[in-house]
Amino acid sequence: MSADLNSIRQDWDGQLPSFAWPGGYPLYYLDSRNKSMCVKCARSADMNPEMEVVDLPVVCGINWENAFLFCDAPFAADDCTDRIESAYADDCYDRTCEGSDCVHADQHGCAERDQS
Repeated sequence: MSADLNSIRQDWDGQLPSFAWPGGYPLYYLDSRNKSMCVKCARSADMNPEMEVVDLPVVCGINWENAFLFCDAPFAADDCTDRIESAYADDCYDRTCEGSDCVHADQHGCAERDQS
């Protein structure tokens, strides 16, 4: 899950990448409180010298199959809740579903997801 962000920045001209290379798998970032961040918010935090240290991205990983991974960056001015793309999960999702009450459960397995 972890990757040295300094070496990644060097490989990508100082920016945090949105995809792993080789492979092109979608990346997500975590801050020191384990809040997930989309690439847009991770880049925004990374480039902001006034950002609180706890809000900076500290690790990145590939989102292999989590269709319900959303940006949870607490500092995002536009209250970002973007879905973080996954490599292999079904792209059909509904963030408002309630597990077994989801009308789409047969399409994307909401009934099996963690409701925390």
